[in-house]
Amino acid sequence: MFATVRDLPYRILLMMVNIFFPPLAVMMITGLGADTLLNSLLFLCAVIPSHIHGFYIRFVSTLAIA
Repeated sequence: MFATVRDLPYRILLMMVNIFFPPLAVMMITGLGADTLLNSLLFLCAVIPSHIHGFYIRFVSTLAIA
């Protein structure tokens, strides 16, 4: 139900990668697919929507695991 201590370094890594390069963070979570393509396009057009989408994907994947 709750995240374990082992998950904490992975979550911190995802957060840091998402801050500096959101498409890579989305690719780490979902693999190569539509979400990664969408995030890459958002990153090329404007950086802020890419960050929002990256944090959304991270949040949704965290809920799916729990």
